[in-house]
Amino acid sequence: MRSLRSFPLWVCCVTLSMLEMSVAQPAQANVLYQFANGVDGGFPNSLAIDGVGNLYGTASDGGQSGVGTVFRMTRSGDSWSYEVLYSFQRADGDGQHPVGPVVLDASGNLFGTTEKGGTFDQGTVFELSPSLGGQWTEQVLYSFGNQTEDGAMPQSGVIPDPAGNLFGTTAGGGITSGSCPSAGCGAVFQLTPSPEGGWAETVLYRFQGGDDGENPRAGLVLDSRGALYGTTFAGGGSGCKEKPLAGCGTVFQLSSAQSGSWTESLLYAFHGKRDGAGPFGNLTLDTGGNLYGMTYGGGVYGLGGCDGNSGGCGIVFELSPSASGSWTGNLLHSFRGHQGGNKDGGQPRGWLVFDASARLYGTTTIGGAADFGTVFRLTPSQSGKWTEERYAFPSLANGCFPTAGVVLDAAGNVYGTTSAGGADFGVVFEIIPPN
Repeated sequence: MRSLRSFPLWVCCVTLSMLEMSVAQPAQANVLYQFANGVDGGFPNSLAIDGVGNLYGTASDGGQSGVGTVFRMTRSGDSWSYEVLYSFQRADGDGQHPVGPVVLDASGNLFGTTEKGGTFDQGTVFELSPSLGGQWTEQVLYSFGNQTEDGAMPQSGVIPDPAGNLFGTTAGGGITSGSCPSAGCGAVFQLTPSPEGGWAETVLYRFQGGDDGENPRAGLVLDSRGALYGTTFAGGGSGCKEKPLAGCGTVFQLSSAQSGSWTESLLYAFHGKRDGAGPFGNLTLDTGGNLYGMTYGGGVYGLGGCDGNSGGCGIVFELSPSASGSWTGNLLHSFRGHQGGNKDGGQPRGWLVFDASARLYGTTTIGGAADFGTVFRLTPSQSGKWTEERYAFPSLANGCFPTAGVVLDAAGNVYGTTSAGGADFGVVFEIIPPN
């Protein structure tokens, strides 16, 4: 197992000048839809966007049976229409309570996960397929919990590879002995389609609850060589939390061999405090093979009004590979939260996304002038410093507490969801940022 031994830029070389922020309100922010937690759904998650700008997402609750929906938003001029593509059911082994995003394939099919439901009530992977009549058909591809040490309770979506296989993580399941709790330490899985129909699941890795990590709550990213990268919310060593969630989280890599086996390598174990703790969201991979992500806690500013025994309000980080196989970390931003009357964000949980100018966009659950959360943009400079700009949600009516990542359209407009606000059950929003 390869381990990154130090994070020198995080611990000893960060100066306040690297972290100074500028604040600029965007030109326009719009609420596109308010959830009522009825048949339309409630508590939306991260969005996906197709080639013509339609938005797709899941809502954890609501729908015809109260256990979640899949929805689409379609733009026509300056207006948007909302439609439920599917309502999950409480019977027939269907999934319940999706908490991750969906992903589209080249044929317009949607793939996603549910945290509960399925044959064994341990969650599912599902597919939604459109028909010529405008209807969508759902198929449960896999129900977790049907084999020994299987994964359970996926809290993120799946990603496809060029061959059509699906990869994802489960927050529970896997090893349920030793350092792991009865619910398991989590797993990484692959679903492979069969030419005759049906899908076969393979568990690629079961977390041990030690230095390798524990409780992956985020999805995966795939590089051009077929290696998988992800995070675990806990594990990796000591600190932050007592067992069964010891450790402050990890960044890991899974590499396949010609034999078909997979090997996990630890790229970094967070220590809490200055270097971050508790990565929640997906990693982002750039064309140079660098990884970008965020942690829910930790950072250089102490507690800053944020909760959690790891201290701090979270960070944005970069991990860069070297020819020798080691990885070097760089702190891009440390959130300040409420410290000293500052109105920066705190507790990021979603993913990061690049625009065409290599700027990073993301969300924070709390912070901003009204403490309802923010959408932020980080802009790099030739000196290596990153400057933060942010939009702060101003009122409950505009949505509050965004826990999901954002997506960008071809024009650079930003779309996302909030977990509350609007009509109390979250909104879909659009932000048109300044140049």
